[in-house]
Amino acid sequence: LFMFSKLDSPDVPIQKEKSDICECYRGVIAEHYDLFEEKGMELEIDIPEEKIIYALDQKLFNRAVSNLLQNTNKYNPMETKVFLKLTKYDEKIVIEIGDDGVGISEDIARTLFDPFVRGDKSRMNDEGSGLGLAITKKIIDLHKGNIRIDTKPKRGKTNFIIELPLKV
Repeated sequence: LFMFSKLDSPDVPIQKEKSDICECYRGVIAEHYDLFEEKGMELEIDIPEEKIIYALDQKLFNRAVSNLLQNTNKYNPMETKVFLKLTKYDEKIVIEIGDDGVGISEDIARTLFDPFVRGDKSRMNDEGSGLGLAITKKIIDLHKGNIRIDTKPKRGKTNFIIELPLKV
């Protein structure tokens, strides 16, 4: 709750530094690798080898992506296939975290980034706060980006898409 409130403050100190966003993304994935391995989840990673320099708050970026990876792991069954991708376009960088797990209904998807929203009744006893995705959204907003969920992706059942502008 403290982190959520802190990010809501107009005085929030965002420490943007130019970094290789590909390496940052790979690093967050590596931090969560053991969690996925424990559940026999297959990671399909598509991140460019070349450096893509982007001004971001690495600590906040790590937190945003961690929230998505943890949810992907927590709310999907064993042996779910997880798709992790980063693509650079002319105007933006797109980061995708998708899976072929249980999926998310359209009704839930509409409010998923609101504070205190939980996916479904079965998740009420998992000790989560319902703030993880709201925090993720605030972090992406602070980077002048946007986040959305595709509940009917071309591949898999769920795909979180983060778009970060190259020019701000």
